[in-house]
Amino acid sequence: MAKMTGVFTGIRGKVGAMIFQVNKGVQIIKNYARPENPQSSGQTAVRLVFSSIVSAYKILASTWIRYMWNPFLSGNDQGWGKFIGTNLVEMDGTFAGEAGILSLGSLEGVVDLAATYDTATGAVDITYDGTILANGASTDYPQVAIYDKIGKSIITMAFDGDQREEEEISLTTHTGLTATDVYVYLTMTDAPVSPGPIGMCSNSQVCACTAPV
Repeated sequence: MAKMTGVFTGIRGKVGAMIFQVNKGVQIIKNYARPENPQSSGQTAVRLVFSSIVSAYKILASTWIRYMWNPFLSGNDQGWGKFIGTNLVEMDGTFAGEAGILSLGSLEGVVDLAATYDTATGAVDITYDGTILANGASTDYPQVAIYDKIGKSIITMAFDGDQREEEEISLTTHTGLTATDVYVYLTMTDAPVSPGPIGMCSNSQVCACTAPV
């Protein structure tokens, strides 16, 4: 049994071969496997993925999670715990930060998401098709997170920028990275996340950057 504190707290339930509980504010992780095999490869994989998810996305805990997860939970559920559990299941034993789930929702996303990254300036230019196909609105807000595959972490976030109808977003992140190692996550919300709370958000979408032409 392991005990963890800080951003690790708030996860409940069974994921793979592990049981997650919270006792008096302390995160507890127990083996679900049979006693004769307490260190199976499956358990080890879950622990490694769990640690990698926390390390890669911990910057999201105080902002992104509060904006895009907490408003849609009730009771004892906590956004950070739900986020970790969702990504543990999605990654299924192999960490892939560029394929994580940063939001889940019913609002429509965008079409043809693309982005370029300039290694010299750190400029990231994001484009997409803002055509309304379902329940979106031209006034929806794109929320952006940028992930560095080599560093295995979210390195930049941008909230409440240009609205859906603008079909482009420009921001700046770290310099010196390789374009194809930089990933852009995009979530649409029906209102600004600050001060919030929002009414709807979309499933997160992600794309790898390319170098500017």
